[in-house]
Amino acid sequence: MDRRETERFIRRLFMPEEAFEVAYIHPTEEDPRKKVRRVERRADIIGGDDFKGDYGHVLDEMERAEEAGYNVYVSVLPVSHQGHVYDRVWVDQDDPTAPYPFAADERWEGGQWPEPTTLVKTSDAEGGFRWQAIWLLQPGTALSPDEGKAFVKKLAKKAGADESVHDARRVLRVPGILNAKRGSMARLISTSEGHVSTEAFDLPEESYVEGLLNMEVNNPQHILGEWLDGAKEGDRNRKAYVTARFLRSCGVSIEDAGPILKLGAMRCDPELPDHELQHALNSAYHRS
Repeated sequence: MDRRETERFIRRLFMPEEAFEVAYIHPTEEDPRKKVRRVERRADIIGGDDFKGDYGHVLDEMERAEEAGYNVYVSVLPVSHQGHVYDRVWVDQDDPTAPYPFAADERWEGGQWPEPTTLVKTSDAEGGFRWQAIWLLQPGTALSPDEGKAFVKKLAKKAGADESVHDARRVLRVPGILNAKRGSMARLISTSEGHVSTEAFDLPEESYVEGLLNMEVNNPQHILGEWLDGAKEGDRNRKAYVTARFLRSCGVSIEDAGPILKLGAMRCDPELPDHELQHALNSAYHRS
Protein backbone atom coordinates (compact mmCIF):
# COMPACT_ATOMS: atom_id res chain seq x y z
CA MET A 1 0.00 0.00 0.00
CA ASP A 2 1.27 3.46 -0.94
CA ARG A 3 0.12 5.32 2.18
CA ARG A 4 1.26 8.72 0.90
CA GLU A 5 -0.84 8.46 -2.24
CA THR A 6 -3.82 7.11 -0.31
CA GLU A 7 -3.53 9.98 2.15
CA ARG A 8 -3.33 12.52 -0.68
CA PHE A 9 -6.48 11.04 -2.19
CA ILE A 10 -8.36 11.27 1.11
CA ARG A 11 -7.23 14.83 1.71
CA ARG A 12 -8.33 15.95 -1.74
CA LEU A 13 -11.69 14.26 -1.95
CA PHE A 14 -13.03 14.57 1.58
CA MET A 15 -13.53 17.72 3.58
CA PRO A 16 -12.14 18.11 7.12
CA GLU A 17 -14.22 16.30 9.75
CA GLU A 18 -16.34 14.71 7.04
CA ALA A 19 -17.33 11.08 7.46
CA PHE A 20 -17.02 8.53 4.69
CA GLU A 21 -17.53 4.83 4.20
CA VAL A 22 -14.91 2.29 3.11
CA ALA A 23 -16.16 -0.79 1.27
CA TYR A 24 -14.15 -4.01 0.93
CA ILE A 25 -15.09 -6.34 -1.90
CA HIS A 26 -13.48 -9.77 -1.89
CA PRO A 27 -13.28 -11.71 -5.19
CA THR A 28 -14.45 -15.31 -4.79
CA GLU A 29 -15.18 -18.24 -7.07
CA GLU A 30 -17.59 -19.95 -4.68
CA ASP A 31 -20.59 -19.02 -6.83
CA PRO A 32 -19.95 -18.39 -10.56
CA ARG A 33 -23.12 -16.29 -10.73
CA LYS A 34 -21.91 -14.02 -7.92
CA LYS A 35 -18.24 -13.28 -8.35
CA VAL A 36 -17.91 -10.96 -5.35
CA ARG A 37 -18.78 -11.07 -1.71
CA ARG A 38 -19.51 -7.63 -0.26
CA VAL A 39 -18.30 -6.69 3.21
CA GLU A 40 -18.80 -3.09 4.28
CA ARG A 41 -17.07 -1.04 6.95
CA ARG A 42 -17.53 2.53 8.04
CA ALA A 43 -14.72 4.88 9.09
CA ASP A 44 -14.60 8.50 10.21
CA ILE A 45 -12.09 11.15 9.29
CA ILE A 46 -11.41 13.56 12.16
CA GLY A 47 -8.84 16.26 11.62
CA GLY A 48 -8.07 19.89 10.88
CA ASP A 49 -7.73 21.66 7.57
CA ASP A 50 -4.49 19.85 6.80
CA PHE A 51 -5.80 16.44 7.93
CA LYS A 52 -3.34 15.98 10.76
CA GLY A 53 -6.06 14.44 12.88
CA ASP A 54 -6.51 10.85 13.93
CA TYR A 55 -7.10 9.01 10.65
CA GLY A 56 -4.18 6.58 10.82
CA HIS A 57 -6.57 3.83 11.88
CA VAL A 58 -8.37 4.25 8.56
CA LEU A 59 -5.18 3.69 6.59
CA ASP A 60 -4.29 0.75 8.83
CA GLU A 61 -7.65 -0.85 8.14
CA MET A 62 -7.27 -0.32 4.39
CA GLU A 63 -3.81 -1.85 4.49
CA ARG A 64 -5.08 -4.93 6.34
CA ALA A 65 -7.86 -5.31 3.77
CA GLU A 66 -5.36 -5.09 0.92
CA GLU A 67 -3.14 -7.71 2.50
CA ALA A 68 -6.19 -9.99 2.84
CA GLY A 69 -6.85 -9.74 -0.91
CA TYR A 70 -9.77 -7.32 -0.86
CA ASN A 71 -10.47 -4.62 -3.39
CA VAL A 72 -10.89 -1.36 -1.47
CA TYR A 73 -13.38 1.33 -2.42
CA VAL A 74 -14.51 4.48 -0.70
CA SER A 75 -17.80 6.34 -0.69
CA VAL A 76 -17.89 9.57 -2.68
CA LEU A 77 -20.58 10.97 -0.40
CA PRO A 78 -20.33 11.69 3.32
CA VAL A 79 -22.18 9.14 5.42
CA SER A 80 -24.38 11.92 6.81
CA HIS A 81 -25.49 12.80 3.26
CA GLN A 82 -25.97 9.35 1.80
CA GLY A 83 -29.50 8.90 0.52
CA HIS A 84 -30.14 12.65 0.69
CA VAL A 85 -28.05 14.62 -1.83
CA TYR A 86 -25.47 14.12 -4.55
CA ASP A 87 -22.82 16.80 -4.18
CA ARG A 88 -20.47 14.86 -6.53
CA VAL A 89 -20.82 13.02 -9.82
CA TRP A 90 -18.54 10.44 -11.42
CA VAL A 91 -17.69 8.12 -14.30
CA ASP A 92 -16.28 4.59 -14.08
CA GLN A 93 -14.56 3.69 -17.36
CA ASP A 94 -13.60 0.03 -17.89
CA ASP A 95 -12.77 0.42 -21.59
CA PRO A 96 -9.00 1.08 -21.71
CA THR A 97 -9.21 2.42 -25.27
CA ALA A 98 -12.02 4.91 -24.58
CA PRO A 99 -11.26 8.59 -25.30
CA TYR A 100 -11.15 11.11 -22.46
CA PRO A 101 -14.19 13.39 -22.38
CA PHE A 102 -12.31 15.86 -20.18
CA ALA A 103 -9.16 16.32 -22.25
CA ALA A 104 -8.26 17.20 -25.81
CA ASP A 105 -8.77 13.86 -27.54
CA GLU A 106 -9.59 13.74 -31.23
CA ARG A 107 -11.57 10.53 -30.71
CA TRP A 108 -14.01 12.21 -28.34
CA GLU A 109 -17.26 13.43 -29.92
CA GLY A 110 -18.79 16.46 -28.31
CA GLY A 111 -17.55 19.27 -26.12
CA GLN A 112 -14.77 18.85 -23.60
CA TRP A 113 -15.86 18.17 -20.03
CA PRO A 114 -14.33 20.02 -17.07
CA GLU A 115 -11.20 18.64 -15.42
CA PRO A 116 -12.13 16.08 -12.76
CA THR A 117 -11.68 16.87 -9.10
CA THR A 118 -10.05 13.45 -8.84
CA LEU A 119 -8.88 11.14 -11.61
CA VAL A 120 -7.71 7.63 -10.69
CA LYS A 121 -6.13 5.00 -12.93
CA THR A 122 -7.72 1.81 -11.65
CA SER A 123 -5.69 -0.71 -13.67
CA ASP A 124 -3.44 -1.07 -16.69
CA ALA A 125 -4.64 -2.91 -19.77
CA GLU A 126 -3.61 -3.49 -23.36
CA GLY A 127 -4.15 -0.32 -25.34
CA GLY A 128 -4.43 1.96 -22.31
CA PHE A 129 -5.80 1.83 -18.79
CA ARG A 130 -9.10 1.88 -16.91
CA TRP A 131 -10.01 4.96 -14.89
CA GLN A 132 -12.50 6.56 -12.55
CA ALA A 133 -13.21 10.29 -12.42
CA ILE A 134 -15.17 12.33 -9.94
CA TRP A 135 -16.29 15.96 -9.92
CA LEU A 136 -17.32 18.01 -6.88
CA LEU A 137 -20.35 20.15 -7.70
CA GLN A 138 -20.51 23.85 -6.95
CA PRO A 139 -21.70 24.65 -3.41
CA GLY A 140 -25.45 24.93 -3.24
CA THR A 141 -26.06 22.87 -6.42
CA ALA A 142 -26.38 19.40 -4.92
CA LEU A 143 -28.77 17.04 -6.70
CA SER A 144 -31.55 15.00 -5.19
CA PRO A 145 -31.02 11.20 -5.12
CA ASP A 146 -33.18 10.69 -8.21
CA GLU A 147 -31.54 13.57 -10.06
CA GLY A 148 -28.08 12.43 -9.01
CA LYS A 149 -28.52 8.85 -10.17
CA ALA A 150 -30.04 9.99 -13.45
CA PHE A 151 -27.20 12.45 -14.07
CA VAL A 152 -24.49 9.87 -13.29
CA LYS A 153 -26.13 7.37 -15.64
CA LYS A 154 -26.31 10.04 -18.32
CA LEU A 155 -22.61 10.84 -17.89
CA ALA A 156 -21.78 7.16 -18.23
CA LYS A 157 -23.91 6.74 -21.33
CA LYS A 158 -22.32 9.75 -23.00
CA ALA A 159 -18.82 8.48 -22.17
CA GLY A 160 -19.57 4.86 -23.07
CA ALA A 161 -18.76 3.91 -19.47
CA ASP A 162 -20.38 1.69 -16.85
CA GLU A 163 -23.99 2.85 -16.49
CA SER A 164 -24.62 0.59 -13.49
CA VAL A 165 -22.19 2.40 -11.18
CA HIS A 166 -24.56 4.88 -9.61
CA ASP A 167 -24.39 3.68 -5.99
CA ALA A 168 -22.72 6.59 -4.25
CA ARG A 169 -21.64 4.37 -1.33
CA ARG A 170 -19.20 2.17 -3.27
CA VAL A 171 -17.75 3.69 -6.38
CA LEU A 172 -14.15 4.93 -6.24
CA ARG A 173 -11.22 2.55 -6.03
CA VAL A 174 -8.67 3.80 -3.51
CA PRO A 175 -5.35 4.71 -5.18
CA GLY A 176 -2.22 3.24 -3.65
CA ILE A 177 -3.92 -0.11 -3.06
CA LEU A 178 -3.46 -3.25 -5.14
CA ASN A 179 -6.33 -4.30 -7.38
CA ALA A 180 -6.84 -7.85 -6.15
CA LYS A 181 -8.83 -8.82 -9.21
CA ARG A 182 -6.34 -7.60 -11.81
CA GLY A 183 -3.10 -7.45 -9.87
CA SER A 184 -2.20 -3.83 -10.66
CA MET A 185 -2.01 -0.76 -8.46
CA ALA A 186 -4.62 1.97 -8.61
CA ARG A 187 -2.87 5.33 -9.04
CA LEU A 188 -3.94 8.93 -8.57
CA ILE A 189 -3.42 10.68 -11.91
CA SER A 190 -4.57 14.23 -11.22
CA THR A 191 -6.57 16.46 -8.92
CA SER A 192 -8.25 19.82 -9.36
CA GLU A 193 -9.20 22.48 -6.84
CA GLY A 194 -12.27 23.65 -8.73
CA HIS A 195 -15.94 22.82 -8.36
CA VAL A 196 -18.17 22.43 -11.42
CA SER A 197 -21.75 22.99 -12.45
CA THR A 198 -23.74 20.23 -14.12
CA GLU A 199 -24.13 22.67 -17.00
CA ALA A 200 -20.41 22.40 -17.71
CA PHE A 201 -20.90 18.95 -19.25
CA ASP A 202 -21.86 18.60 -22.89
CA LEU A 203 -25.02 16.56 -22.35
CA PRO A 204 -27.74 17.80 -24.72
CA GLU A 205 -31.00 15.90 -24.83
CA GLU A 206 -30.47 13.66 -27.85
CA SER A 207 -34.19 13.30 -28.49
CA TYR A 208 -34.51 17.08 -28.66
CA VAL A 209 -31.78 17.61 -31.23
CA GLU A 210 -32.22 14.38 -33.20
CA GLY A 211 -32.52 15.19 -36.88
CA LEU A 212 -32.04 18.89 -36.23
CA LEU A 213 -29.62 19.35 -39.14
CA ASN A 214 -32.18 17.96 -41.60
CA MET A 215 -35.31 19.57 -40.17
CA GLU A 216 -37.57 21.71 -42.33
CA VAL A 217 -37.60 25.18 -40.84
CA ASN A 218 -41.05 26.75 -40.94
CA ASN A 219 -40.87 28.92 -37.86
CA PRO A 220 -37.36 29.90 -36.75
CA GLN A 221 -38.83 31.65 -33.71
CA HIS A 222 -39.56 28.22 -32.27
CA ILE A 223 -35.86 27.76 -31.48
CA LEU A 224 -34.16 31.08 -32.05
CA GLY A 225 -36.89 33.11 -30.39
CA GLU A 226 -36.73 31.14 -27.17
CA TRP A 227 -32.98 31.67 -26.99
CA LEU A 228 -33.18 35.40 -27.66
CA ASP A 229 -35.78 35.70 -24.91
CA GLY A 230 -33.19 34.39 -22.46
CA ALA A 231 -32.99 31.10 -20.58
CA LYS A 232 -32.99 30.19 -16.91
CA GLU A 233 -30.09 28.56 -15.11
CA GLY A 234 -30.20 24.80 -15.60
CA ASP A 235 -31.34 25.11 -19.21
CA ARG A 236 -28.93 27.70 -20.61
CA ASN A 237 -26.30 25.34 -22.01
CA ARG A 238 -28.80 23.02 -23.65
CA LYS A 239 -30.64 25.88 -25.33
CA ALA A 240 -27.37 27.46 -26.46
CA TYR A 241 -26.31 24.15 -28.03
CA VAL A 242 -29.69 23.57 -29.72
CA THR A 243 -29.77 27.13 -31.06
CA ALA A 244 -26.25 26.78 -32.44
CA ARG A 245 -27.22 23.51 -34.16
CA PHE A 246 -30.27 25.24 -35.60
CA LEU A 247 -28.18 28.12 -36.95
CA ARG A 248 -25.75 25.65 -38.46
CA SER A 249 -28.65 23.84 -40.19
CA CYS A 250 -29.70 27.18 -41.69
CA GLY A 251 -26.26 27.64 -43.22
CA VAL A 252 -25.11 30.31 -40.76
CA SER A 253 -21.33 30.27 -40.31
CA ILE A 254 -19.79 29.73 -36.90
CA GLU A 255 -18.39 33.27 -37.04
CA ASP A 256 -21.86 34.76 -37.62
CA ALA A 257 -23.53 32.46 -35.12
CA GLY A 258 -21.31 33.68 -32.28
CA PRO A 259 -22.82 37.20 -31.93
CA ILE A 260 -26.36 35.79 -32.19
CA LEU A 261 -25.70 33.35 -29.37
CA LYS A 262 -24.00 36.09 -27.34
CA LEU A 263 -27.12 38.25 -27.50
CA GLY A 264 -29.22 35.48 -25.99
CA ALA A 265 -26.50 34.65 -23.46
CA MET A 266 -26.61 38.23 -22.15
CA ARG A 267 -30.36 37.85 -21.55
CA CYS A 268 -30.04 34.58 -19.62
CA ASP A 269 -30.66 34.53 -15.89
CA PRO A 270 -27.88 34.59 -14.89
CA GLU A 271 -25.87 35.49 -17.98
CA LEU A 272 -24.20 32.48 -19.60
CA PRO A 273 -20.40 32.87 -19.27
CA ASP A 274 -18.41 33.32 -22.48
CA HIS A 275 -16.41 30.10 -22.04
CA GLU A 276 -19.60 28.02 -21.68
CA LEU A 277 -21.13 29.79 -24.66
CA GLN A 278 -18.04 29.02 -26.76
CA HIS A 279 -18.19 25.43 -25.54
CA ALA A 280 -21.77 25.05 -26.82
CA LEU A 281 -20.89 26.75 -30.12
CA ASN A 282 -17.87 24.54 -30.77
CA SER A 283 -19.80 21.39 -29.85
CA ALA A 284 -22.63 22.23 -32.22
CA TYR A 285 -20.48 23.13 -35.22
CA HIS A 286 -17.79 20.48 -34.86
CA ARG A 287 -20.10 17.56 -34.18
CA SER A 288 -21.03 15.47 -37.22
